[in-house]
Amino acid sequence: QHKLMAFLATADDNYSDAVHGALNPYHCTRHAADVAQTMTCFLLQEKMATICTDNPLRTFAALIASMMHDFRHRGVTNNFLITAEDELATLHNDASVLERFHAAETWRLLQAPECCIIENLDVQDRKAFRRMCIELILATDLSLSFQYITRFETLAGSTSRQAAMADAQYSEQDAQLVLQMVL
Repeated sequence: QHKLMAFLATADDNYSDAVHGALNPYHCTRHAADVAQTMTCFLLQEKMATICTDNPLRTFAALIASMMHDFRHRGVTNNFLITAEDELATLHNDASVLERFHAAETWRLLQAPECCIIENLDVQDRKAFRRMCIELILATDLSLSFQYITRFETLAGSTSRQAAMADAQYSEQDAQLVLQMVL
């Protein structure tokens, strides 16, 4: 309980309205709470329960990723960082710069001893949780949205998939894609 409170307080402190001295009224704690609450509402829908919430680890990853998807946002766009040849853009080779930063910073916080709310996960679950969080956060890169939309339309539109959906048989990739679309 203490670690959860420390995790949430640290996340709140780093989801500031002012980042690097500049006003950041959008990527703030309120935004994180709104997205996490929206994810929760989707997860509570009956159809989502059959797709995504059969795996508690996936549900946990979806909630953490939705809360942390803009963690420590700098208040500028990927394109701005790339054009400015910012150190962060260089570090991430101009690819999903902020999203990679958010994922890395989330993991850094989760590894902090006082905030390690995943310490009781075994190695396999920890790796799966990390992978799911990273994939979810990376899916928030708007430059990739059409790729996700195309994959989702393919998933939702295939005849064989519709038959499988009627029987509630979803692959891990299908469930992850649905959560990526929600986020």
